[in-house]
Amino acid sequence: MQQVSHPRWLISVVLAGLASIGACGGESGQQSTAAGGSSGAGGAGVELEPRWECVGNVVWPLAPMNEIVANPSFREIRSGAVLEGLRVRGCLASDEFCTGPIAEGTTDAEGKVSLQLPAPGTGWAGYLEAVGPTIPDQLIPADKPIGYNFAPGYGVPDDGTLTTVLTLLGTQQLPGRGHLGIRARDCWDLPADGVAFEVVQADAESSLSYFAGALPDRDATMTDDEGLAVIVNVPAGLTKVHAKLAATGTLIGTVQVWVRDGSFTSFGFLPTP
Repeated sequence: MQQVSHPRWLISVVLAGLASIGACGGESGQQSTAAGGSSGAGGAGVELEPRWECVGNVVWPLAPMNEIVANPSFREIRSGAVLEGLRVRGCLASDEFCTGPIAEGTTDAEGKVSLQLPAPGTGWAGYLEAVGPTIPDQLIPADKPIGYNFAPGYGVPDDGTLTTVLTLLGTQQLPGRGHLGIRARDCWDLPADGVAFEVVQADAESSLSYFAGALPDRDATMTDDEGLAVIVNVPAGLTKVHAKLAATGTLIGTVQVWVRDGSFTSFGFLPTP
């Protein structure tokens, strides 16, 4: 898997779109994990910072409601244009192509839609799918089980923007592949620096880029304080992503998300059980 640098124009596009990553999980700053002591989670002799003390002790809390309401809104990331008429569906995590949606709606003149989602036990843990005639399929997994109403705002690329971004990355849309946008988040649900991602299914045709300051850095091996990374041309299918603290090698979590041919999957990466 390659690491690549990018021209300055790309920043305004990608940062705008990735700004909402992690919002699917709920309100900014809401602690989503039960933080215990570090008790060896960082490895022998390694003491974790307070913001990582939940690692190795994550427990999702029980959901206070059996059904929640999601009120997402959508805009195009480069122009800021409201995306009216998108079909938005709530999908089970196991349903790759959302053939059995559990909720469905169409964005209105403000780019908004309302979905009622089941949240039994620890909460709703599926993904949102947004599909329209001018955008690549957008898949937005919950970054943790959600047990409360939430109203995230998403910036998504249209087909032209995605094509331009891929060109600037020195690649193109390859058959049978999609793209990932990830924001690392800590135990306090805040953007996290010092995190390195491994996409198990990535190969020589895939490209990983971490953001460092104002520009992606071809030499960067971890997230900066915005926590952002983009991986393009990941083979379609169920994709496993590991996150580690780069300084210690401590595994902070593993998630599995769907990547579809030509799609963009974006999510926040919190420490996981």
